[in-house]
Amino acid sequence: MNVLNTTKQRKEASKLLALQLETLEHLIDSSELTDAELSSMKPIVTELKERYKFLNSSKHWLFNFEGGGWNSIHGVDMEEAIANAITKFEDSISKISKKSFRISTDADEKNLLSMFY
Repeated sequence: MNVLNTTKQRKEASKLLALQLETLEHLIDSSELTDAELSSMKPIVTELKERYKFLNSSKHWLFNFEGGGWNSIHGVDMEEAIANAITKFEDSISKISKKSFRISTDADEKNLLSMFY
């Protein structure tokens, strides 16, 4: 299951991450941990916070049109990105390929932009 496909999946994953963070932070604050245990927990908390932030932040999505061509849009998850693209390009001649939505990577975007040169 890709948690970025639908808003519902993203929100469920976000809720679980928040609970995990809260639990770990409570454990750390309880001061019942040894220094070694405490130092091993901090990177885990940092990673979970980064995941939580990424999960709930707007992402740059690339997509293709069914008749050829591509464009990009922002959205927190794929469902939102598709809705934003439909709103923005609803008057477009080309139909949006919903299957083609993917989070933009530097390599993918560089490759697509190279078509202009």
